[in-house]
Amino acid sequence: MRGLELLSSCINCCDSCVVYIKVSKEMIRLTTASMPRVVPDLGRYEAEQRPHWARDDAAPGRFVSSSSIRDDIDLFYFADLRESDVLRVNLHGAVRPTDTYPRFDRIGSSTGTGDSFVSFADPTLALSPELRLGWYLGASGWDPIHSMVSVVQRALEVSGAKSLIFVGGSGGGFAALRTALHFKDARVFCFNPQIDVSAYHPRAVENYVRIAHGGNAENAFEADPARTDMVHAYRDANSRPKVFYSQNISDAFHIRNHYLPFKRAMSVIGADGTSADGQIRFHLYDSERDGHAAPAPREFRSLFSQAVDWYRADSPIP
Repeated sequence: MRGLELLSSCINCCDSCVVYIKVSKEMIRLTTASMPRVVPDLGRYEAEQRPHWARDDAAPGRFVSSSSIRDDIDLFYFADLRESDVLRVNLHGAVRPTDTYPRFDRIGSSTGTGDSFVSFADPTLALSPELRLGWYLGASGWDPIHSMVSVVQRALEVSGAKSLIFVGGSGGGFAALRTALHFKDARVFCFNPQIDVSAYHPRAVENYVRIAHGGNAENAFEADPARTDMVHAYRDANSRPKVFYSQNISDAFHIRNHYLPFKRAMSVIGADGTSADGQIRFHLYDSERDGHAAPAPREFRSLFSQAVDWYRADSPIP
């Protein structure tokens, strides 16, 4: 089985052998040149366009809408809302160079399930066409989290959903973990997520810091550690969502730098397992796709089904 060598060497290791790759606190402050903003392309989505739905309309349906974060930044989202027991919130990771903004994730896998869903595009990526990953963090002076929370609250009201599940992988998994903290009794299904943004690949982190914070790493990471590091956020939280954390065993980088540190912070000793408070389930899986890749469609369905079964075992979910 692929990944066993990695597991045997590091899954129960001490802190000293974990290889953290962090952006230096002494990062040279780069001068951010004047960059063109990204122009939204909504024409490719086959859905009604409803400007400012959460503020002005709040009717069910299948549509694309936006909420204003500030004068020059909007939060775009694709919603499919009807009377349902479950509301899914989908969040994406890094985008490809060929992707256009805004990108909405998991529309296909959410459609036809009977669940309502909202798929958010990361407004951080509107800052520059050079930015491919922003973790839904925003930039100096603004954070999209409050606008996202408002839209989700409105979607819960419209759908009547009693269960709320945040879904995301990689950078979207980080955003799912972070956003779910704002909702009582929320659930999270994340796969191969980042836990500490500063522990991700340096080139991607430096690019984000340069574009969103003018090269000021201290402002990005130290002003509010719980914003960029879920170890801080979950350790200090008054209550935690139910989290089903799926990790591909052949993704060595994420096991060493994200899965293991978070697992240890939640006091889980084994290769996988559940936190003492029963809120966080760590689950290793052997994907047919090597390394840091999203699960194949059938793997996604299987993992999501396992997550729902685990949620149901502890508390009712429709």
